[in-house]
Amino acid sequence: MRESVLLVVGAVVAVVLQIVLAPNLVILGSMPDLVLVYVGIAAMLLRRDSVLVMAFFAGLVMDLVGTSTVGVCAGLYTLIAFLTSRAAGFFGNDTLGASLAISMGCFLLVEVLYAGFYILSVDVSVIEALGQRALPCALYDCAMALIVLPITTHMFAAAAPSHKAPTSSTVRLR
Repeated sequence: MRESVLLVVGAVVAVVLQIVLAPNLVILGSMPDLVLVYVGIAAMLLRRDSVLVMAFFAGLVMDLVGTSTVGVCAGLYTLIAFLTSRAAGFFGNDTLGASLAISMGCFLLVEVLYAGFYILSVDVSVIEALGQRALPCALYDCAMALIVLPITTHMFAAAAPSHKAPTSSTVRLR
């Protein structure tokens, strides 16, 4: 229960930071997607279905306050939550390197998919959409992941209930 509350509070904070702070962090036309970063990292750390629901509604809020078509961010954030949770379960070994590799790959995939939607909806060239939007934004998202990952890890670790080590009649584990 406590993790679900922290998950929702973290999503609200990420949405507020995306609306208030991210427009002031633009570098050469690239803006970080803090909600995408939070969704990807939360899905990698928690691996629960509640993250998929949170990702959908966080994306829907971003669609409603942003300029994109309603449903695009909701679908992409849900996709990233699904992919990162499955990739973390399959490839993840709870090391920083594996976590960063999974998140970088997923962030790049989402930014390329968003650039594809951008190409289909606006008259822009493929090189411009990928070279000036998708790749710089994916790099920026990866840089933000280096900041968000330790904060989110600490936040969810503090909320996790402490379990006693299992005991056996013959061997006692501590």
